[in-house]
Amino acid sequence: MQRTGRVAIGIAGFPNVSHAVTHYKHLLARHYTRLNGGLEPNVERALGIFAEAGLVPGTDDLAVDLGCGSGFQLLALARLGYRVLAIDLSEELPEELRRSSSEFPIQTIEDDLLHFERHLDATPSLIVCMGDSIAHLDGLEAIQLLFHDVYICPDPKGRFLVNFRDTGVELEGEERVTPVRSDANTVFTCFLEFHPESVTVNDLVYERNGDAWEFYHGSYRKVRLGSTAVHDLFATTAGFEIASSRIEGGFVTVAARKSSEPG
Repeated sequence: MQRTGRVAIGIAGFPNVSHAVTHYKHLLARHYTRLNGGLEPNVERALGIFAEAGLVPGTDDLAVDLGCGSGFQLLALARLGYRVLAIDLSEELPEELRRSSSEFPIQTIEDDLLHFERHLDATPSLIVCMGDSIAHLDGLEAIQLLFHDVYICPDPKGRFLVNFRDTGVELEGEERVTPVRSDANTVFTCFLEFHPESVTVNDLVYERNGDAWEFYHGSYRKVRLGSTAVHDLFATTAGFEIASSRIEGGFVTVAARKSSEPG
């Protein structure tokens, strides 16, 4: 077996968003959509999440997708009638998105999620941050800042929808190993290491190349988040009122709306 494409991105200290971006750029970008089951099934899944959260068709309202990735949520929002501004730090994933979304009113921006306000041309009625994107920010203070900026941004009836993997409870032993994807040409496994305030994500990818298997691996740290902590962030940091919250497949989805001005 060949050991190629080694990506050593393990870091000491707290999570840094640049390491997550480097990890995706060098290891996951070219696999991302396929390893997650393809574009269309994920768009349909996003439509289901939005329906359960009570989102209504957008009628050309502005929606902002923070951490758009391959566009699973973005395309769902566009199909619901929203005009969408998508922001992601990975230059590879938005390019893939542009190729699959040319028929919709979508603008993609390569930038830090915390800079989203710089790119607004109207007041958004909906902001979403899904697929664990908030856990890739530089710690809880950065997440608090994002929540505050989102709170003061949408119109008075605006919604904020967050989706993330629940890492509040520490996994042990073999529970830390997750088989992500396996087919005739690819085996993708994820191994988690838990720390008090963060989780190290180790991605292992075996890919068939002719008669040989090539091995790629990389790691990065992300913020450790549980549903209770995120509910508290909504309530105390930004002053949101939680409209709905659900857990499925280890992912928490929280829909919130404005309540009162933050302190």
